[in-house]
Amino acid sequence: MFTALLLSAPFLLTEPTQEPLTISQLVEMALAHNHESKISWWQAQKATEAVKVAKSSFFPTIDLNMAATHGKEYEFTNGPNKKFTQTTAELVLSMMLLDFGERSHELTARRKALQAAKWDADFAVQKVMIDTIELAYNVLHAQETAHAARITQDDAQRMLKASESLQKAGFTPITDVYTAKVTLADMQMNLAEWQAELDIRKAKLAQQIGYTVDTPFELAALKAIAPPKKSDIKTLLNKAKAHRKDLLAQAARLQEAEAELQKGYSSYMPKLSLDGSGGLNHFHHDNTKTGTYSIGLNLKIPLFSGFDSIYKNRMAFADRETSLQQLAKLEIDIANEVLKAFKEHEAAETMLKIANESLQNARLAYDAALEKYKAGKEGMFQDTSNA
Repeated sequence: MFTALLLSAPFLLTEPTQEPLTISQLVEMALAHNHESKISWWQAQKATEAVKVAKSSFFPTIDLNMAATHGKEYEFTNGPNKKFTQTTAELVLSMMLLDFGERSHELTARRKALQAAKWDADFAVQKVMIDTIELAYNVLHAQETAHAARITQDDAQRMLKASESLQKAGFTPITDVYTAKVTLADMQMNLAEWQAELDIRKAKLAQQIGYTVDTPFELAALKAIAPPKKSDIKTLLNKAKAHRKDLLAQAARLQEAEAELQKGYSSYMPKLSLDGSGGLNHFHHDNTKTGTYSIGLNLKIPLFSGFDSIYKNRMAFADRETSLQQLAKLEIDIANEVLKAFKEHEAAETMLKIANESLQNARLAYDAALEKYKAGKEGMFQDTSNA
């Protein structure tokens, strides 16, 4: 689906777009420029060719051997010396007939490796999409927070002006002016901090989508998103086990390790092969030609290889056990991720509802307090010493 994007994209963009970028545009640009997705895609292509290499072991091999030899024969005890020149051409055919499953297990291992590579590529694409969306939301959050900080700063400036006016009129003490200035300074520092955070988050997003870190761009406002369908934690865990690409990839790697282990066991078995050859010899010194051919069955029975097969099988067994433990650990990690995301989503829904109510009350309280302060009916701080 994303092959054209992965292969044809330039390394970095420097020209900003004129229009604000939507989430879908950000994801498309990230898929076109992200290195992780490209790496995983090429690894899948390599695994595809590895399957073809394994299949080729079931076909015969044909070689053409050619040689030219020039020499001299020495005949002792007064015999004549002979010079000769010989050219040889030989066609050799070889084919494995029976190996008791070693090639089959090799092919199975390569196919499972291909499955794992494809799942890894899919997971890399998903991760790029998720990371891009997360970075985009981080930028939007920083924009809104900086905007809120700017509004708060403006309110603090109005409060300072009000306190100065009331102090000149003799309604409030000078300490209110000092307090208002301190509050304004705090708001200015908060705004500066969030403006810097916004620039940092935009730089990270710019790199994610292929821009240079200093390229200016804007994000389009989010459209209303329909809330997701409610699901219980058990349903989500089952979906994750069935559809998480990284989990499917690890399961395929476990099957690959099992096939490698079976291949190692098969290496102990006899091997039967068919060999045939035919060739032509030309002796130039007497202009004679001879032809040869041969055909035969070869049975090879492994007896001792310096413990090489034993050690390789032990390595394969360790790989199989490692893959098994990695799969079990990944299942636990995914369950924790799903549980964390589920609980964070629940908490966010509750906090959003409370925050909306609190925002309305805070607006009303702020407007009322500001009007009372401007009218001289209430100080900046209430005296609570006798409360």
